[in-house]
Amino acid sequence: MEKKDNTGVALTWFFWLLNKHPFVESKIKEELRDTMTKENTEKWHLFTQEELNKLVYLHAALSETLSLYPPVPFQIRSPLKPDILPTGHHVTPKKTMIFIPLYLMGRTTVVWAIDSQEFKLGRWITEKGGIKHEPSHKFFTFNAGPEDMHGEGVGLLHK
Repeated sequence: MEKKDNTGVALTWFFWLLNKHPFVESKIKEELRDTMTKENTEKWHLFTQEELNKLVYLHAALSETLSLYPPVPFQIRSPLKPDILPTGHHVTPKKTMIFIPLYLMGRTTVVWAIDSQEFKLGRWITEKGGIKHEPSHKFFTFNAGPEDMHGEGVGLLHK
């Protein structure tokens, strides 16, 4: 899929979830208003990276959306060299294709919690109210491995 297609799918789910959870929408609006200075409230505003880093609720809502409704619901990988998976299965480069169900991973109670199928922003907010980052093997939307999370910052900011 093209990255713009992925962005469109992600935003569709994001706005659908905001519609289903008006409290979250109002918290995001409040957070945006609080982040903007008085000089720029009457016009369009391009947020700086520093300002975006303060938008905890927005980041949490986007992350939870991507966890529950990943734009690409599954990925397929092949090993680069023979290996043994944690399950004990032997894999070889030319004979093995590994199916990674991202849609399922975002809803698995073993990975997240008993409430893994609910829209819960607390998974993404620290006890001190900051942005909580999950390891890439848990939040796999942006891949994992030697080149993990390269697209996360750009993906969350994509125009």
